[in-house]
Amino acid sequence: MRRKFLAVTVAILFSGCATPFPEGIPTAAIRFTSNVPIIVRPVCSRDSFIKQAPVKVDSNFLKEVSPVKMYGTQSDKNNEVIERLIPAERALPFRVRWGHYAHPKLTSCEILFSFSPRPDEQYQLDYRLLSGSCSLKLYRLSERNGLIQKTELTPKLFEANEEKLVCR
Repeated sequence: MRRKFLAVTVAILFSGCATPFPEGIPTAAIRFTSNVPIIVRPVCSRDSFIKQAPVKVDSNFLKEVSPVKMYGTQSDKNNEVIERLIPAERALPFRVRWGHYAHPKLTSCEILFSFSPRPDEQYQLDYRLLSGSCSLKLYRLSERNGLIQKTELTPKLFEANEEKLVCR
């Protein structure tokens, strides 16, 4: 019984529990990609209905196939990319974090950013860890003549200590 309780507790902690997505609000879609395992989660408690996104996390426990269908969605993507429905018409802050623990040292790279999605639009966020630094690029996706077009956008970046300001 104790193992079952522990397993359920761990499952809840890592599943990125979210409340149901509110009905009747304008929405957009976003795809998260990365060259390393990352966790993407909303920063503000008002956005708790957006499930955190484990991208490239090598765990059978955390695997998911995103239910959102976007331009170029792959049916077998299973954590290689994660796609989420998000609210539109307001600033939406996210935290993207990579971390590696090699006893006794924790190495991590985190980016806190915000952007304002437009209703019914699709976006892609590409996170890259390079030698000693991390970066992200945000694109608005569109489709023309059967080809996916990417238009680069500039998200607003924040320092980690500005988290409380972001959620006002």
